[in-house]
Amino acid sequence: MQKVIITITVDWEGENFRNLNELLELRRKIGNKIPITHFICPAYFTKNIKNSVSKIKSAYFDIDEIALHIHSFKSLTDLAGVEFRTTPDFFHRFTPEIEQLLEILPEKFRPKNTGRGIPLSAYNQEEIIKILNISKKLLTENLDIKDVLSFRAGGWMANDDVYKALQLTGFLYDSTPAPPEILSQNYSEYNEGTFLDQYGENHNEFTDYIIKLWGKDIQTEKFLENSLTKKYCPDNFISRYTQPYKLENITVMPNNSSMSDYISANTMRDVLEKGIAEIKSGSEKPFFLNTGFHQEGSINYKIPIFDFIKSISNEEMEFIEFKTLEQAAKIAENYFTL
Repeated sequence: MQKVIITITVDWEGENFRNLNELLELRRKIGNKIPITHFICPAYFTKNIKNSVSKIKSAYFDIDEIALHIHSFKSLTDLAGVEFRTTPDFFHRFTPEIEQLLEILPEKFRPKNTGRGIPLSAYNQEEIIKILNISKKLLTENLDIKDVLSFRAGGWMANDDVYKALQLTGFLYDSTPAPPEILSQNYSEYNEGTFLDQYGENHNEFTDYIIKLWGKDIQTEKFLENSLTKKYCPDNFISRYTQPYKLENITVMPNNSSMSDYISANTMRDVLEKGIAEIKSGSEKPFFLNTGFHQEGSINYKIPIFDFIKSISNEEMEFIEFKTLEQAAKIAENYFTL
């Protein structure tokens, strides 16, 4: 009998450790038998945040996987020898009204753009390769690991150049694609949706970027170019049910159940129930569910992960296996030719 393969991930944004205790508490609650894939942005090290290594190591177990996550902080691009860019920017800390007020201030008093919201796809392929190489080196040397094979782009923003660069830097697995409906409920082939996530929040142009990258239409704007996804993804757009696919040498494991900052435990359960139904109907392939949360996120945005796991009944557990992203990808690769 096939299984529903669940991958739990945590994105470490490279910002701070203020909410680390909440991650540790969640880890205690879900136990030490469920592996987690940690997508870590190495900017903690380039920003010289105190005790970064010990704090990160406190949160992962031997059964876990260390993977790379990139938000293009200036300290990281500087170390890579890449000229820092300030646009496009999907991370906005201030309301439009406050932004207008800040424009009045002399430039030296305005908040500096750290690069957290600058997508990796804002850079060209050669620059991306430099950023990937230095980032991998920072993780392997600081965390004493042999290699890093899995990747997720910050803001779910990976264009064609990112995928080409991943292949040239030795990555084998990517978990960047995300369903547009996570930020725009009711998104479909014929409807762009509400532009609100499941908590009723509007993420402005960030939502537009996700719709363009992972939606139904092909894009030609450089940082949103998605011809490779369109060529290799078997679905017309990334949905909650999109399954793994091969993109040249990269095994793509869509973040199809998104992150708990944007969706509820009920939505994760909807995907799980669909997967179990397919297994019960005699599917020849496993069904993959990929969800997660943010280390920097508040406890309110971590609770849905616990609620989801807690909701799984003993009967349902017979149809489920929890795997790291790398483990899940290796299972998926056995079925690409079916």
